[in-house]
Amino acid sequence: MSYLGRSSNFGVRSRFIYTASGSETSISGADDNNNSLSFTDGAYVDVYLNGVLLVPNTDYNTTTANTIGGLSALAASDVVEIVVYDAFNVADTVPASTGGTFNGNVTANAFYGDGSNLTGLAASFNQLTDTTVSTSDPTISSNPSATGHLWLNKTSGEVYVCIDATTGANVWSNVGLGTGDIVGPYNIEYVLVAGGGGAGATQANYDAGTGGGGAGGYKSSVSGESSGGGTSALSPITVSQADVVTIVVGGGGAGQTADTHNRGGAGTDSTLAVTGQSTITAIGGGGGGTTGADTLNEAAGGSGGSGGGATSYNSTAQSGGSGTSGQGYDGGDLVFTSVTYNGAGGGGAGSAGQDAINNSGTLVGGNGGSGVTSSITGTAVGRAGGGGGGGRSGDASGTGTDGGANGGATVGGSGGGAGYNAEANKGGGGGGAYGAGLQNGGSGGSGVCILKIPTAYYTGTYTGTSVVESTVGDYTILQFNDSGSYTA
Repeated sequence: MSYLGRSSNFGVRSRFIYTASGSETSISGADDNNNSLSFTDGAYVDVYLNGVLLVPNTDYNTTTANTIGGLSALAASDVVEIVVYDAFNVADTVPASTGGTFNGNVTANAFYGDGSNLTGLAASFNQLTDTTVSTSDPTISSNPSATGHLWLNKTSGEVYVCIDATTGANVWSNVGLGTGDIVGPYNIEYVLVAGGGGAGATQANYDAGTGGGGAGGYKSSVSGESSGGGTSALSPITVSQADVVTIVVGGGGAGQTADTHNRGGAGTDSTLAVTGQSTITAIGGGGGGTTGADTLNEAAGGSGGSGGGATSYNSTAQSGGSGTSGQGYDGGDLVFTSVTYNGAGGGGAGSAGQDAINNSGTLVGGNGGSGVTSSITGTAVGRAGGGGGGGRSGDASGTGTDGGANGGATVGGSGGGAGYNAEANKGGGGGGAYGAGLQNGGSGGSGVCILKIPTAYYTGTYTGTSVVESTVGDYTILQFNDSGSYTA
């Protein structure tokens, strides 16, 4: 059976029976069956005294809530019966036959039927508030209201979801079968080293050492590390999607050929350029001075990223080449005495080259200046050290570190020897030649460029014939041993 109004366990009326104790003029509260009198409208209440129906507002009133008042004083054992009828209101309803409008919220566990007449609902994927259907992919400037926004390229079938909703720099992850995310600008740290300078050569009839080559300029943006010349790390480069990072790796300067009376060759610049941005340049190292030079300038060290070391000219003191601020240090000087004919060390990215000295009666070629150590590849590596100066025949040559080469002579050596070549891709200076006779100076080492790219944004698109790819933590490392490019 169906019911209107209350559910079936309440019915349509309620009866309350009270037995008087005597003298009562009102009835309320629990009845003989412990049911509490309750009604919402006094017009729907009948009151009986000992079976006789009382007259409302004459024999009793209902002006007090849930109370029958105004009774004549009851006698003991009088029986009062009260009948309360349910009020049922069918207003504010929607008829099933003609339908209508619900202005308030309606909660339903399920709907039945085909739903074709429902309105105000999204009829297509594109009508959802957190989706976009387009004929193209999103860009970093496609600004959704929040992360989680879904983007469908209906032409290619590519699907993306926004994982970083930053205005003008949004990141869209490709969640479909395609490849390639849409990413906003991100930073790349780098180490950029130019080619080191070559060392000077010995000449006929001159028993003297030559100056070591200066290291290539050193620039670094690796957080917590140093750039060259005693400066702090520089700012990283910032790239956007499809930007091209173009890299030119400078070559080492040639060691001077014996008896040519010229200073060692300067290293070549290395450069790093991002589409639409200023080019970053590391300057090639200065060449080392040559003995028996035709001019004073060829005996002095050449200037560059780091300066080349000096040697003697007509028994006079000479100066090392100047380093570039923020990239490297000066080369060592030739401090002439009556017995000083050794070459000075080339400057390095971490310290100046050592002067050629008379050390307690022993003639010594100057040591090359130190380089700078970086762990950008996951291993600590020193780069851009100056080349050691050559010693006179029988004297000690200077040493080179961090990619810089030693001078040609060892303690107690005699005759003459060529300078050593610096290591490739470390930007160190070449070692000076030593002794009597014709000896070539050592060549400088080629430069290098190393990029530290967040792996989350790494595209894997690069060019170059000698690129070493590795992973360190959350970063992909690209070491360019020659010129090339990376596309963000």
